[in-house]
Amino acid sequence: MPFILVLILIGLMTYLPWLGSFGPLDPTDSFFLESGREIIETGNYLLPLMNYEPWLDKPIFFFWLVVLSYKLGGITPFFGRLPAALSAIALSLVLFVAIRKKAGDKIAFLAALIFLANPLTSIIGHLCLTDMTLSLCIAGCILYLHRSLHSKNKLDLVWGYLALGLGLFCKGPIAAIICGLSLLAYIVIRRRNFKEILKDLFALHPLAGLSLALAINLPWYLAANAATAGEFFQAFFLTQNFGRMVGKVNHQEPFWFYIPVFFGGLFPWSLIFLTPSGLFKNVLKKPHPEEKVDLDLYRLCLCWFSVVIILFTIIKTKLPTYILPAVPAFAIMLALQIKTLTDEGKLKRLLWTGILSAVGIGCVIALHNRFPSYIGIMIENNLFVLPIMLAALCLYSFALLKSKNKLALSALCLAALIGCGIFVPQGIRAYYGHKQIGFNSLVLLAKQQNANLAIFSAEEPSIPWVLHKPVPRIREEAQALNFMKSAGSPKQLLAPQEMLKDLGWFKAERKIIASRGKWQLIELSPKIIN
Repeated sequence: MPFILVLILIGLMTYLPWLGSFGPLDPTDSFFLESGREIIETGNYLLPLMNYEPWLDKPIFFFWLVVLSYKLGGITPFFGRLPAALSAIALSLVLFVAIRKKAGDKIAFLAALIFLANPLTSIIGHLCLTDMTLSLCIAGCILYLHRSLHSKNKLDLVWGYLALGLGLFCKGPIAAIICGLSLLAYIVIRRRNFKEILKDLFALHPLAGLSLALAINLPWYLAANAATAGEFFQAFFLTQNFGRMVGKVNHQEPFWFYIPVFFGGLFPWSLIFLTPSGLFKNVLKKPHPEEKVDLDLYRLCLCWFSVVIILFTIIKTKLPTYILPAVPAFAIMLALQIKTLTDEGKLKRLLWTGILSAVGIGCVIALHNRFPSYIGIMIENNLFVLPIMLAALCLYSFALLKSKNKLALSALCLAALIGCGIFVPQGIRAYYGHKQIGFNSLVLLAKQQNANLAIFSAEEPSIPWVLHKPVPRIREEAQALNFMKSAGSPKQLLAPQEMLKDLGWFKAERKIIASRGKWQLIELSPKIIN
């Protein structure tokens, strides 16, 4: 119980203080914030909304969480992001509870801290995104179904398949793909005998489990498909899920995209991960009845981590948030790796990670006034944090030299938690100021002039958040002409610099009212140009 209370306290202190300190951030954070607001305003609780129209790319579960949070606390960015932040804290607790019997309380606690105290988790946990809740469901499914193989406890099966059902309800088939492939890979490596593989698979009662998961999902999926006359099936399953797998949607990136995401997003733990411990070599050997439980848990997490990384490396559509479901597995593997090094008296091998991290932060402090744009602002505003992190890393290195392992790990966790609890949210705030505030000022100017506003090409859900009404998105000439024929004046257009060449679509005189960054607010005269 003390470990759980400490985890909750650390999670709340790390993820809540600056959660509402910046407004909706386009395009994705603002979309989920605004969609929840539109659901409440319109009273349409069946389908997600974008710009007051049904948006069929995601199931409704996460949107309902946002709506519930708004209902409890008010329609603000803080309460809109609260489901993601609480999902991060809940995931750390699930991780701790699920592995404590195998790994012990201290290693389970360390794994939970590693999950909370890395930049990738912190960034996603401070934004209104589905990925954290999805990762919570995937982790719950994999860890509890794995527990059921050893405990033979049917309640573990229920928890596992309940988590799977909610994962499907959160983001669709990807939850089942990750969970299924991870557990299958684990069972194949663990058993290596066809009959025993089948025995383990049947022990998971997949038909009963999938029935439970489908019972959670089918009522809404069928209702959504009926309400859209079959359009939901086309948009969600074919365009979004299959389309993203083959790279037909957007965000296409090269195969090596996740390498820098891994090292930067999981710093400083990604450096420790490179330190050999012997676990990886042993886990690939054929299992035997007397092997340590650490190896079995490491084997599961290695399969889980590898499935996520390989799957999203193969898929052409890539975003940093996609590999978040691998982070709980990474945290457990790293905690077991540190335990192995400690047991073997080899934790001093990690000394290079402390020295390298300290040198890196020292360079940032020395060169803080040379960083460009919002990065320089972020560092300048949080310069007081870096010396504290540097001191903690120096203590970590010194403690390793003196073989004071508990002190070393405590100092490292402290440095990581300070970075994730202060530096990360302040960095997002600085990015918000750089990217969003100028754009928001143009929207507010149009609102003050009571303009009939449209946006050219881009999706910026922060506009209806401010205006509380739909804003036409112009992507082709016919839409431009229809906008000019619509009621309401003055007619104004938000257009990015690169789209100015296409303003001839509007067949109207144009006057730039104001510019902020790449964005221009343009007034369109009703006078037609022949």
